[in-house]
Amino acid sequence: MRLNDAAYQYWSQPSREHFMALREAVMASTNYSPNISPNEVASAAFSKGDYPTVIRQLRGLLPGALLSPGLHNLLATAYNELGDKENTLREATMAKTVMDGILLTGDGSREQPYYVLSIQDEYDVLGFLGKQSQRQTLVHDQDQNLDLHICEDQSWVWFEVSSLIVLEGK
Repeated sequence: MRLNDAAYQYWSQPSREHFMALREAVMASTNYSPNISPNEVASAAFSKGDYPTVIRQLRGLLPGALLSPGLHNLLATAYNELGDKENTLREATMAKTVMDGILLTGDGSREQPYYVLSIQDEYDVLGFLGKQSQRQTLVHDQDQNLDLHICEDQSWVWFEVSSLIVLEGK
């Protein structure tokens, strides 16, 4: 499915099925990378208060980082600093819509892990859940690769990362 079609389906009718189709379309985009970290990309410009550069750098990660809640939160912050309320609201809404989609993929248990597109997304989910990872471990389980985060509150949160590992190896 084409990225635009998959995005339209998910945005208009949010469901796990539509989110997973959009996830596949994003992974097929030419600039998708499981190693991308919007925080790292824009940190120098953010520290200088150069918000137009932050926006340009982050928008350059699209469509490969379309399902990164952190990217949309950073864009919302940059637009807000520039006084652009319309784009601030749009990006904040995108961040929430993307986070909602990730949360539709599972419940964070080993049996129903969350599906993410980057390691940074794992930390964005943990932050959204009000959790802080104390330890992260890759677990190979039959035909799955799972990232386990043991959190400060002693809870365990699982993420399915098999497709990320396959892509890293290419």
